Amino acid sequence: MFQSLKDRLQKQSPILLFCLGLVTIMFIYYWFYSQEFFNENINRPILEFYAWTGSGSLNIFGLGTSVNETFVLNNEFSLNVGKGCDALSPMVLIMAAILTFPIAFKLKIPALIIAPIAIIFLNIIRIMSLFLIGVHAPDFFEIAHVEIWQSIFIIFCLMGWLYWLVWAVKKQKHAVA
Repeated sequence: MFQSLKDRLQKQSPILLFCLGLVTIMFIYYWFYSQEFFNENINRPILEFYAWTGSGSLNIFGLGTSVNETFVLNNEFSLNVGKGCDALSPMVLIMAAILTFPIAFKLKIPALIIAPIAIIFLNIIRIMSLFLIGVHAPDFFEIAHVEIWQSIFIIFCLMGWLYWLVWAVKKQKHAVA
């Protein structure tokens, strides 16, 4: 029954199937994301990883930070790497978009490897920059945190997905030709 429905949807509208797949994956993700088990056993260690990595990176530049659970702090400022600062939502979104796009799976593999790594590095840069803003321009912190960095993540993920999409379609066309 499900296979015949999937076959019919693929023939009628691959874009509809892509959208339904994307919405389904994101729905499941946000359901898990709201569960206490997820928060304690998956999200908390991720947040602690970002706190430690951000602190270590800041210390390379001599900021003298330390970590207390998910807080990066020094004598001048304290930054809580809290829920939502984990970069999981944009990571899951771009990976879901890659996975559900109707193209050969072998063309998805490079993006499924590169995208999460790039988002992790971007998030570490985000944490470092927000800490530096908190120390040197605290009045600008909230705008940078909520407006600027969220926009950067949206643009980064959208541009990354579009770049992959153009690359993958071009590769698929060359493989067929």
